[in-house]
Amino acid sequence: MKKFLKITAMIALIVLLIGNTYVNVRNRQATALLMRGQSLVLSFVEYYNEMNAERNNLLEEKLNKELKNVAPKEEKPSFEYIQSVTVRILNIIDKETNKGSVGTGTIVKITEDFTYILTNKHVAPKGSNLLYVIKNEKKYKAEVLKNGLIRDLSLIRIVGKIPDTNVVKGFSKTKEQNKVYSVGMYLGAYDIYTEGTVAGWKADSRLMNLPCLFGCSGSGVFDKDGNMVAVVFAGSVYSMFGGFDTAKAICVPYIGIVAFLEEIL
Repeated sequence: MKKFLKITAMIALIVLLIGNTYVNVRNRQATALLMRGQSLVLSFVEYYNEMNAERNNLLEEKLNKELKNVAPKEEKPSFEYIQSVTVRILNIIDKETNKGSVGTGTIVKITEDFTYILTNKHVAPKGSNLLYVIKNEKKYKAEVLKNGLIRDLSLIRIVGKIPDTNVVKGFSKTKEQNKVYSVGMYLGAYDIYTEGTVAGWKADSRLMNLPCLFGCSGSGVFDKDGNMVAVVFAGSVYSMFGGFDTAKAICVPYIGIVAFLEEIL
């Protein structure tokens, strides 16, 4: 009886070992098959990702081309250019009014001996003894050469040249709806950039949809090519009872500038 039980136990153990081995082998085969399947799936995923990436790039290029055709890039002068021809005017005291003023000027001509700057008459009237041009934190003594008889313009000059500055590219007419650009000296702040559009005529002056802030008197107004088209000389009012409209600028137009500067151009 004992021998029978012993043989039975041995047979059961052998069957168990064979079964365990069989299960392990099948598990390894199943695991290997699963890993191959996962590898194949990852390969397909990578393949389709590459296809999608290429397709997305093609779609993006097509979209960019269409956007360029629909909305072309706006042409305008660089801020650096307008800044390079713009200076601050400081009139410490004026003989006629006994008052000082601050404003903006534009370099319209440079020679071996002098730098000529256009600004407003109310910024630099004749008789201004303590008149200075300020650029890059340096101060230059200036003199008034002439004032406009009708228009609010003044031509001043300093001896020598100002480092890191340029002269305006030229002068040009402009018309309604054209975009315009300017840099002015708003009170104590330097080089305040603004842009707007030509609104129309106000008497013999150009009206611009352009921010006009205190201290920006004399600012040059430029077209997309960098040509000067006007000079700011006043702000507008909301009504006959007053109220300063900082969104509008009254400007001396191209023809007035050219006539005033005729002798030096």
